[in-house]
Amino acid sequence: MAYRFLPDGRYRFIGLLSYPGPSGTVQFSNLADGNASVDGNVLLLQPTSVTRTRQDPGDPAGNYTDQPDELTPETRVWEVQGDTLALTGDDGLRLTFKRQST
Repeated sequence: MAYRFLPDGRYRFIGLLSYPGPSGTVQFSNLADGNASVDGNVLLLQPTSVTRTRQDPGDPAGNYTDQPDELTPETRVWEVQGDTLALTGDDGLRLTFKRQST
């Protein structure tokens, strides 16, 4: 998973899940673009475009590419320590991201 936050308030998210299946590698990806805003320690992500892709060599009939997905807003409590961003969702799941040089 990776986020890119831009100075103008836009963001891009990409998530990729890959695992070995009986017929080859199964992959799921999710790509979202949208607008991010901050209120105190709360980050609001409002997607403007979300697509998902599935590739399973064992079930090619079920594959899809860039299928539109729901534009569901997300809120996360954010915390930065050094080069690490931690995002905690309403469900308590905490994800940490390390800043990468561009």
